[in-house]
This record gives sequence, C-alpha cells and structure tokens, in this order.
Amino acid sequence: NVGSVGMRISGTSGLPVTFAGGIFNSGVIGAAGSTDTSGPAGGIPVTGLWIDDFASIPTLVNSNQVGTGHGNIQASVSGASPGQAIAILINKDASGSGSLGSIVNSGSIVASAQSTDTKISFLNAIAINDLAGSLTSINNNGVITATTTTLDDNLQTRTALNTATNTHNVDFENSGTVAGDIFFGSGQDTLHVFGTSSAPASVIGNINFNGSNGTGNDTLTLGNSATVAGAILESGGGYVNINVGQGGSGSALIVNNTDFAGNTSVSNGTLQVGTLDVKSGATLGLTLSQGFNRAAQVNQNNPYVVA
Repeated sequence: NVGSVGMRISGTSGLPVTFAGGIFNSGVIGAAGSTDTSGPAGGIPVTGLWIDDFASIPTLVNSNQVGTGHGNIQASVSGASPGQAIAILINKDASGSGSLGSIVNSGSIVASAQSTDTKISFLNAIAINDLAGSLTSINNNGVITATTTTLDDNLQTRTALNTATNTHNVDFENSGTVAGDIFFGSGQDTLHVFGTSSAPASVIGNINFNGSNGTGNDTLTLGNSATVAGAILESGGGYVNINVGQGGSGSALIVNNTDFAGNTSVSNGTLQVGTLDVKSGATLGLTLSQGFNRAAQVNQNNPYVVA
C-alpha cells in the first residue's frame, strides 16, 4: 500500500541539475506497487522515471539495441485499491518544474494499472505525462502503451501521451505501436503514423488535439500501413487537417466519436476538419454521436478532398 519510484532526477533553485547530453537507456527503469483492501482511498502512485523540479534533460533515448526486453521504462500498480501508474513523469508543481525536450523510443514505455475490485473510485495509467509542458518531439518505433482494468463506472483512464499543458507545437512521429489516449496542448500539433507492410504502425485510442493557438491547424497524417482507431476531438477550437494514405496504401482511419460522448471533460468540444484527403487504397470509417451530428457542417473555405 505504498507508492514507489524507479528513478527520480531533481535539483534545487540554487543547484539545478542538467544532463547536457541527455539520457540513453538500453536497460530497464521501472517501479511496481501493490495494494490490498486496506489501501488508501486516494490510491498509491507508482512512477518509473520521474523528472522533477529543476532537472533539465534535452532528450531521452530509450533503445532496445541489445535485444528484446531491454530499453524498457515501466510502471505498474495492482491490487484491490485505487492506484496510478506513470511510466515517465515530467513534473511541475508550486516549487518549480522539470524539463524534457524530446523522446526517441525504440523500446517500450509501458504503464499498467490493474485491480481485482472493479467498484473502486479510480484507476489511472499514463505512459508519458508532461505536466511541465516541455516536450516538443516524440519519435516512436517501439511500443508506448497504457492499460487498466475496466471499472464498473468506466472512469478508468488509459493515456499514452499527455502534453495538454504545452503551448508550443508538438510533433509525434509514430512508426510503432501506441495504445492509449493522446492529449495534445494548444500549439499546432502533428501526429504522423506510418509503417510498412512487414511492420505496420498503429495508434489505438482517443486523440484530443485541444485547439491551436496560432493561425495554422493541427495535423493528423497516416502514411503507408498505418491504422488510427478511436475518437478524435479538437476541444479547444481550431481545425485538424487529416490526410489518410499518404505515400502508399493499406492505411485505415476509424473515427468513433461516441467514445467522447460521455466524457464530461471534453463534452463541450467538437471536431472541425480543415482538409480531409483520403488517397486511393486507404480506408475511412466514421461513427459520430448525436451531439456531434447536430453541429455537423461543411466549411466551404476548407473543403473535403477524397481522391
């Protein structure tokens, strides 16, 4: 019933910590925790890699170069009480904040929160949680996943990437596997998913682009052998330019915005598409809730394009 941390990096205002060359990991950084029925009502936190106040790291390379099972950053919590597992935390609080500019992952970044009691109040798993708003680039050709037990009230959270506090542009390049929701910030953000016939790429989870604070739009692009399945939202206003099947065939975009219909944190949002370009050989599937249907309209200045 006690939280745990695998690796924590922190400094002070008078003695900040800077890793000028970044961090390279080809081993295992992880933490695990367990609860029983006497666990705290507020749950226990488990964090794999914690970049805390006054710690500055330009880049994190998580590599599986030495073989399967290496290049692993993980956090897991299990038992009968609430819990939260965060594989990578870039922290910000009243005292200060940490900083991590980019992540390059060819290994695995995994958060798992499991419970034997599906009536508990919450259960959270977050693979990458950027509270400091410092990330600008994520390049993944490995695995980034967040998994939980499904609770009776369905209020568990499975987040692959949270950059919701970011005000600058974030570029997420994925040629691997992502499972869990993605929350971008208010910049002009990009999600590019691309694979090959022998190594397809996927994002399975809801995506909230969260608006754009400039004159440009957010962008979702699917290249060859790429699948994106889940709800897509632009809750902060603005538009998303969507391109499917760019550079090849075998791509599928399956949008199911009924997944967001009951989520009060995003229920006031909409999905406004700037341009929609679906190439020959690609697949587009749309399922919208009634709330989205009521607001459906075609913007003549941003026409849909289907080729």
